[in-house]
Amino acid sequence: MRHQLLTSLILIGLSGSISSNAIADLGAADTHPQPEKQKQSRFDAWCIKKYADCSVKFEGGRLIVDESTGITSEQLIQWSRNNKFRDRIGLINFISPHHLYTYILKYKAINGQVKEA
Repeated sequence: MRHQLLTSLILIGLSGSISSNAIADLGAADTHPQPEKQKQSRFDAWCIKKYADCSVKFEGGRLIVDESTGITSEQLIQWSRNNKFRDRIGLINFISPHHLYTYILKYKAINGQVKEA
């Protein structure tokens, strides 16, 4: 009888630990499977010239600048990216080296006109 009671207690304890393991994880420390990283969809940018702040986002299958209606991938005719490397600026290296990317998009507007941005 005592042996049966001990076996029952062990089984109850194991079943409790098995069910708690089923919902346990170590979050960002887990290595398998790799957690999917959140993709960034909103970016701060300069439009047309340096320091002309604008916001660029990908939403609903559209590329949207500020609060425009945006364009779809079907409207995009051509795009290019210019990468300009900027070395340190200033005597005390106030601004560190960095890359300045310029994107040029050629697209077909709603009215059929070809535009560039």
